[in-house]
Amino acid sequence: MRKVKIALVAIVGIVALPHMTLESFDPCGPLEPLYPMAPVAMAQDVPCAVPISSAEGPGFSPQQQDYRSRLHALATGRGVKVAIIDTGVFGHEQFSRLEPGEDLVTPDNAESLNDCDIHGTVVASVIGARDMGIAPDATLLSIRQSSQHYRNSPDSESSGSLATMTEAVHSAIDNGADVISLSVVACISEERAATLDSHGLSEALGRAEDEEVVVLASAGNIDGECEPGMVVYPAVEDTVITVAALSSAYELAEYSLPVAQGQWVSAPGTVDIAVHPNGTGWMRGAIKNGTEGGFNGTSYATPTVSGTVALLLERNPHLTPAEIREIIYASAQSAHHVHDPLAALGYLPESMPKEIRTVALSPETAEESPAPARLKMLIATTGAVVLLVLFITGVINNSRRQRSHVLAAKLPEVSGQSAKQPRERQRPKHRRARHRATRGAGQFLR
Repeated sequence: MRKVKIALVAIVGIVALPHMTLESFDPCGPLEPLYPMAPVAMAQDVPCAVPISSAEGPGFSPQQQDYRSRLHALATGRGVKVAIIDTGVFGHEQFSRLEPGEDLVTPDNAESLNDCDIHGTVVASVIGARDMGIAPDATLLSIRQSSQHYRNSPDSESSGSLATMTEAVHSAIDNGADVISLSVVACISEERAATLDSHGLSEALGRAEDEEVVVLASAGNIDGECEPGMVVYPAVEDTVITVAALSSAYELAEYSLPVAQGQWVSAPGTVDIAVHPNGTGWMRGAIKNGTEGGFNGTSYATPTVSGTVALLLERNPHLTPAEIREIIYASAQSAHHVHDPLAALGYLPESMPKEIRTVALSPETAEESPAPARLKMLIATTGAVVLLVLFITGVINNSRRQRSHVLAAKLPEVSGQSAKQPRERQRPKHRRARHRATRGAGQFLR
């Protein structure tokens, strides 16, 4: 019997997490479902991962704070439900809208809000933690689908299969999810993939598309079980948004599995801080099988994009999965298709119909304005005033001309009289006698 490896695509430190296995039918035989029924995990026999506590919570630079403020001024994910198909999610005060979903690891003792692997809890922190999440007001639905601390059978390495993944997708749709975030993958060689019947998973993803549920999945990590050139489920499906991991702003992480075909985006693959499993506080890493390390992997790149999809759906609930994919892919930047949540929220896809408003123009039906009549009256009044002024001015000028003629006629008479009077005064007889008397008086006085 051959085995198909399903992996939690996260890396603790430099050690890849153990893989989950499932048995498949002989590839030489006819195509049949991987499992007629999803396998039930046996009792836990591997100790749970141990969190490494942190005294400090999330820290953001002023530029990062400004970015988050601008992002959340547009949307916070309120009213959008994100299903996290993973290893479970611990309840925490940072998760104000966390709902328990189906537990496919231990269905008889359902504990979807328990996370022995400390994997799904980190994913949930990136999506919806109040102080660090991309969509802090989104509703989170925890569906426990796999774990490395439970086994399907004594010879398996963990629990989880394509069958339980298929069932988890259906469960998410049944519970009203708008977004499905998958950080688990199955890596299969091309030869084996050609004989593998995965129609059950394809049908579940097709149902999600039909019911307008957006699905995202990790690209996978390069390790002993996942190598370049392999077929990666569920990322191989066209309706799934595939997410690779970045090691820096524009550089792909060395461990990020190249996407062989189809479109994809990339996001930061390192999470420095996450909520603590005890319900309060924070953690900066975990101890797994005696190895201490931080949180790195394509598992932790995927929730960044899942959170962005929640923001997009809050702003426009009528976006279809195809339109969401167009926005996510087209708004990515650089050769490595770097995802920027703020750029995605501001992108308008060409396929979206543009709102066209028709403006009807009609003749003015209101009463005629009194302005023209007033203008006519003003012109008439002004004309009358001008005429009156001209008339008065003419009368005054005419009167002045008549007075000038009268004065001109009298002027010669007055001038003649004035010329004779001096001559008469020059020879008055009485003056001559006075002169003589005066001269005589003068002689007498001497």
